[in-house]
Amino acid sequence: MITFIILTAMRRRRIQLANMPPAQQWHYQQIAATYQLGNLLETYGSSNLIVLLCSEGVVTLNKGQVDAIRWDQVEAFWKDVSLSHGSDSSDSYDYTLVRNDGVKFEYPDRITDIQKLGQQLEREVTRRLLPTALATATAGHDVGFGAITVNAHMISAEAGHKTLPFSELEYIIMDEEKLYIYRKGERRAWHHQRVSPVPNPAILKEVISHLQQEEVRHELPQVITAYTMGTPIVFGRLSLSLQGVEIDQGKERVAWSGIRSIDVREQDVSIRLWNKLQYWKTLPRWMTPNASMLKGLVAHIMQERLRATQTHINSQLPQTIASYMAGIPIDFGRISLSTQGVSIDQGKKFLPWHEVAHLRTQTYIGGEHVVIGKKGQLISWQVIPIAGISNIDLFRAFVARMQSGIIV
Repeated sequence: MITFIILTAMRRRRIQLANMPPAQQWHYQQIAATYQLGNLLETYGSSNLIVLLCSEGVVTLNKGQVDAIRWDQVEAFWKDVSLSHGSDSSDSYDYTLVRNDGVKFEYPDRITDIQKLGQQLEREVTRRLLPTALATATAGHDVGFGAITVNAHMISAEAGHKTLPFSELEYIIMDEEKLYIYRKGERRAWHHQRVSPVPNPAILKEVISHLQQEEVRHELPQVITAYTMGTPIVFGRLSLSLQGVEIDQGKERVAWSGIRSIDVREQDVSIRLWNKLQYWKTLPRWMTPNASMLKGLVAHIMQERLRATQTHINSQLPQTIASYMAGIPIDFGRISLSTQGVSIDQGKKFLPWHEVAHLRTQTYIGGEHVVIGKKGQLISWQVIPIAGISNIDLFRAFVARMQSGIIV
């Protein structure tokens, strides 16, 4: 009777729990309770297949047969996704859960909102199985993912016919369809294949990423020590030193004061400058080998620079405020601030404070600028690139104190 009610209600579309009659919600919850699956969270279905997603597992009703699987019984999650790359919309999504007794639970493409269901299944299975997989791999034991095996030292593919030590791993890319593993310094993937033959693909990616980060954490202190001692650290075309960043063995250089960020992304490394809105340089990952180590070193450098900057501000700001209050103009390159107002280019232009609408830093196409507005004018009175501002961090802190009313 319960099965008949559910099949009738779900015959052609997915029904949100919030829109279900209380009696129907009760029937769903009773099924979840029968199999000790906790609270009912979502419902999915097609003409003859109903899926009840619960807090502790999944119930499947197929042509009158009821099957259940608890999350702690799941041994593997598989997905077979094919995406159309043309103008049509023939994407297909098929998912499978394997219980620890070998029974398979299949969720075919015909289920309404199948992609969302698959994402929820993968997220829950990954959350439950990842800790054990990480512990096993970290302890030096093999963790199998079909024809791919991972341990703390290496990755093997094609059933052991190919091996890659973690010291040579650059990065892994995985989308819904395909998996790519890259060796340091190589443009082409060391290994690539479809995701469909890989059980628990999200766990595979997490385990590899975790083990790679462990490798970085182990070696990073030595790299930081070498950097601090003045040794340039080379990452292919990119080199970091105490003086700043170099591209192609010094053909292009930027001091650290001009670097806004160095972003290590999935497929490239991008450098942003303070005086440019867009990235100054973008290098493919294969041209910047060991980018994971680069990311760790950059994080350390930026943190140390921030700490040094804050120390400098803390030591300079009180005296700067005292000088300003005593009537001494404070010079910040092209801008000078006094109790009378704002002076530009050594007095060539002057705006008294009672006419200043705003004084702030703002990002334009050419990068970050100091913008000064005049009361009664829609157009900014002055826009000055921060390259023309000396001691920009102290300037920001000083202006912030002025705007908070601490300096009058």
